[in-house]
Amino acid sequence: MKRMVSNLDLALLSLQWVGCEDSTVIVLKGDGKLFTQNVAEQLIDLAWDKIARFCANQGYKCAYLYAESGNHNIKRYAIPVELVVEAISGNLPESNEFLTPSDMPKTNIDPDTILFIPEPELLLTWLEQSPLPTYINSMQTQRKFYANPTALAAHQKPPEDFLSGNAYDLNDPDELDRRIRLIATEKRLNCYKYEGWRWFFDPNAGRFRLKRMAFISNFRLLHSFNGVPCWLGQVVQASELGRKNL
Repeated sequence: MKRMVSNLDLALLSLQWVGCEDSTVIVLKGDGKLFTQNVAEQLIDLAWDKIARFCANQGYKCAYLYAESGNHNIKRYAIPVELVVEAISGNLPESNEFLTPSDMPKTNIDPDTILFIPEPELLLTWLEQSPLPTYINSMQTQRKFYANPTALAAHQKPPEDFLSGNAYDLNDPDELDRRIRLIATEKRLNCYKYEGWRWFFDPNAGRFRLKRMAFISNFRLLHSFNGVPCWLGQVVQASELGRKNL
């Protein structure tokens, strides 16, 4: 008789499984957010064997669950694939047929996860697929190192054009300097409000112009990107204030 899908099966099916280049997989909630500590520990207690079997079936060495334990302190729980060795020998219950997806869905990571997950676990794939404009700039020179497709679309510019210059091009220098000092001190800024500029193409003039914007963004310090300390910023809200004729 075919087994019924349990509540635990449904909970596992709702998770996001994000494969990493080192043959590990990061497990997050279905909305891309971190687990609470209680939920992560429940999954460890009740479903470690199913998660370990999934890793084995997909060729992963280990699964990592991340949980927020309060005050944005992040805990990591490891489930190595070695845990299923006994199961393969028949000493554990039969593997869960419902936890064998052939294709992982496109990643949609919550902004708070990108803001707080440990830097070594932060994947460029998450930034590339994010629906939020995302930027990486040098802490020292403000040189533009990276802008994701959403950011380039917001400025209507190709990467070779947009990534020339530095962050002072689109920010008030005094405010940007203050923001960089805060990032260096606080390591993270959550829902930080400021004003700046965005490019737009004026079809009547046949050229690019600037529009004044009000932004709410998340920022975090990256200790090394392209070999230098950088800041990562994600715009979570933007509204136009006015346009500038250049």
